[in-house]
Amino acid sequence: MNILAIDIGTYSIKFYEVKPEKRSYSLVEKHEILIDEIRGHYPQIQHISDLQKEVVSNYLQKVGNETKIIFQLPNEFITTRFLELPVTSRAKAEQMLPFQLDDNLPYPVTHAHFASEMFKKSSSYSLITNIIQENQFKDFYQFFDAKNSLPHIVTTEISIYQAMIEHLKINETAIIIDLGHKTTKMYVCQNRQIVSNHLSYIAGSYFNEVIAKTYQLSIENASLHKHENGFFLN
Repeated sequence: MNILAIDIGTYSIKFYEVKPEKRSYSLVEKHEILIDEIRGHYPQIQHISDLQKEVVSNYLQKVGNETKIIFQLPNEFITTRFLELPVTSRAKAEQMLPFQLDDNLPYPVTHAHFASEMFKKSSSYSLITNIIQENQFKDFYQFFDAKNSLPHIVTTEISIYQAMIEHLKINETAIIIDLGHKTTKMYVCQNRQIVSNHLSYIAGSYFNEVIAKTYQLSIENASLHKHENGFFLN
């Protein structure tokens, strides 16, 4: 069974199809759809999240039923909490979690859908908990269900990075910077675990505006020059 992974961004949506092989995967196909290039095909859609869902569901109509589909919820839907629970029993940690979240959320935990990654410590459990408001999750589910294009697995960006950190066995303290179009995300990890994250609105589109203003270019040409000539100083 091939696996189709979908990376949903505000600049583009990327599709990667891989074929499982012995102890590895081989790339079958990759495809990128730029949001600005297809926006004109959906004049009735105003909100970016609705456009993202429509583009993904249309793409999935061409995908065979035998393909396993994985994609992450858009970051703006998700909030994350890092919790330390002073118990040694996983069952007790799971029982404590809703009460901890009730003190940490601006809405009742009964109105939330959440999932946690749990890490056993010597005398406690450390949790990374991803939370989405229940009505947002229902809207998301019902949209793809009506289109007969429900994914097999729904995940989050922070969970994907956590899996990568564990796979690469990153034990030292490190910071992962994900420079996106509208936002930049930073993840701090220690001992193979993400311990905090940070969101900044200084990102690709902001750099486009600075380049355009500095060199008297259009936004389109500024973006083109950034992609063709940009590099990191290190």
